[in-house]
Amino acid sequence: MANTPPSLKAVRIVPLKPQLSANDPARKHLKCLGKGFKDADGDQDAGSRITWEVNNEPAGSGAELKRELKADDWVRCKVRPYDGYDFGPEINAYARADAAWKMGR
Repeated sequence: MANTPPSLKAVRIVPLKPQLSANDPARKHLKCLGKGFKDADGDQDAGSRITWEVNNEPAGSGAELKRELKADDWVRCKVRPYDGYDFGPEINAYARADAAWKMGR
């Protein structure tokens, strides 16, 4: 029986620790969240691949981006859902860090 690749409904970028003050450097760390994992075969998420880019340059992998960002840096989170057998189509989220460290879209 053939496997059907999984899909995600959406991806978004959020501050990793939004409770910290805007002056705390750790507030600038980001997290990539995938939502709506779906697999026609009933398989569960087996470790979707998450990669990051800052200003179109590779910036790491994994759910968290712990990197110093500057105002006006463009950040992209790329997620490929994985069901343990196949990767599904990549979904991207984009954000721009502004001077107040609010994430714009």
